[in-house]
Amino acid sequence: MEAMTPKKLTWLLAILLVAGSLSFYSALASEKKTEAETDSSVVVIVNLENEIDDISSIELKRIYLGKINYWDNNGIILKATLKTGSSLQEFWLSSVLEVTTREYQQIWLKNIFTGKADPPESFATVKKVIEFVSENPEAIGFVSAADSLPASVKTITVDGSNQLKREDN
Repeated sequence: MEAMTPKKLTWLLAILLVAGSLSFYSALASEKKTEAETDSSVVVIVNLENEIDDISSIELKRIYLGKINYWDNNGIILKATLKTGSSLQEFWLSSVLEVTTREYQQIWLKNIFTGKADPPESFATVKKVIEFVSENPEAIGFVSAADSLPASVKTITVDGSNQLKREDN
C-alpha cells in the first residue's frame, strides 16, 4: 500500500469537511440563488489560449471524473468547479457527469489515494472559476450562460451545442 503524502491527507480532510457540511451548503444554496444560478443554461469555458473549440460530452465527463488528465498537447488539464451546494454545481453533477454529490466525492477520494488524478480546483463563486480559467491556459470550467466573460476566456461547444440546458424544479 502506498504511503499517504501530505497532499493526499490535505485533500482527504478537505473532502471530508465538504461532505460533512453538505446539508449546510444545500440549505444555504436554496436560500441564496444568484441571478446566474437562475439562468437556464450552462456553458463550458477554457482559456483563450487553449486550442479546443468543441468537446464531446463523453470526453467532458471523463475529464471531470479523472479519467482524462491531459490535453492533446500533453498539458495537464486543470479542472475548475464550484463548491458543493450551488444549484449550478448540482446541475453539473447530475446532468453532465450523471453522478450524485456523494458518488462524485467517492470517485475523487479513490482517484486521490490511487494517484490517478489531481482533483478539480473548487471555488465558492462563478467569478473565481472565471478568474482561474482566465489565468491558466490549461484550465477548463463551467459557468452560467448569463455570466460575463473576459476576453481571456472563451466558451466551447459540447457535442456541437453552445449551451447545456438546465431544468430548475
